[in-house]
Amino acid sequence: MKKCRVDWLSLVVCVVLYKFKERLEDPHDYEFLLVKRDDGKWAIPGGVGGSEVTNNIFDFAKVEVMYDTDFQLLPQNLEELKTVVSKCGKKITIFLSYNIGKYTTIYEDGLSGELFSLERILQMNDNGQIAFNNTEIIKEFILCRKQ
Repeated sequence: MKKCRVDWLSLVVCVVLYKFKERLEDPHDYEFLLVKRDDGKWAIPGGVGGSEVTNNIFDFAKVEVMYDTDFQLLPQNLEELKTVVSKCGKKITIFLSYNIGKYTTIYEDGLSGELFSLERILQMNDNGQIAFNNTEIIKEFILCRKQ
């Protein structure tokens, strides 16, 4: 087994921004706000830049979401979803979730990004349009909400 050496650590915070139309228990009623990356793929909002502003994970998430989408979330309403540590432990990605509200709209509220249904995200994933493992994270989010 190859020995890993950690000289640096990268912390990434991503926030699954969601809303629902009617019934929380129906995955088809959820919509997710994704942002388009420079490479043309869609992703859950997040990144590494918030660490330059604060060392509080929830404030970090607020900075990242504001930068990516212009949405101002309340850090106290964030929910922990999942933490992923990369091989060799050089990158830690913390996934949080946040309900943006049933009545939030992209254009009227001046947000960047687009709202997608789970079905559409699955189609986009099959076409290589979703970045990283974001589709799996969204599916895990839905499974967690059902329990």
